[in-house]
Amino acid sequence: INLAQEKPRPVPTVKQSELQALKLDPKPNKQTPRQIAERFNPTVVLIKSETGSGTGFVVGSEGYILTCAHAAPEDEKLIVEYQAGKGPVKSVEATILLWDEDQDLALLKLKEKVDLPTVILSSRTSYDSGEQLTVIGNPGLGETILSQTLTTGVISNPKRMLRDQPLIQISAAVNPGNSGGPVFDDRGQVIGLVILKGDIEATGFAVPSTELRKFLLSVTKGKPEAGDR
Repeated sequence: INLAQEKPRPVPTVKQSELQALKLDPKPNKQTPRQIAERFNPTVVLIKSETGSGTGFVVGSEGYILTCAHAAPEDEKLIVEYQAGKGPVKSVEATILLWDEDQDLALLKLKEKVDLPTVILSSRTSYDSGEQLTVIGNPGLGETILSQTLTTGVISNPKRMLRDQPLIQISAAVNPGNSGGPVFDDRGQVIGLVILKGDIEATGFAVPSTELRKFLLSVTKGKPEAGDR
């Protein structure tokens, strides 16, 4: 029996300037779901593993992708599909930089440099029930993946505690394959990342942007802050 413990994954140091999603936009303009789709569809990617698929979004122009941990299994090959403009869909292999099962978050990096826009993570620390939101993801319909699917809804509860984790409860339709996708507010900023669909209709859950910012900042410091909630 091999009693040797598996070495923990080394945490890389990423320059904060390479994670454009952390930049602040103090006065974002109000946007319709159509405008959000036109602007941010290219930032939303499809993540394929050996056992399934999920969604992710670009947080850094050097090929950094934020998604949920269960959409990016640690021991499987990961392929990211994206579409730049009106060009063909392209596939690039990705590696895992940081993986946190407790928060269900993962940061990936594409093995090739791609020219894709990035999202902006909201710097707000609180949200209100009833706020309008837009979700973009890649839900599956059997073997067919409905890429770039947009749904809308509202914040049902901004402070829902599940699995000892603060989450935003949303009414926008989410399904398997939406996991790891962005939740936009009506200013076009990401306020959450989808990780869970409820067993009742019009109920999904997302990690709030406050936690997403902590997760990304932990990489820029070169040390993990998992569980620092």
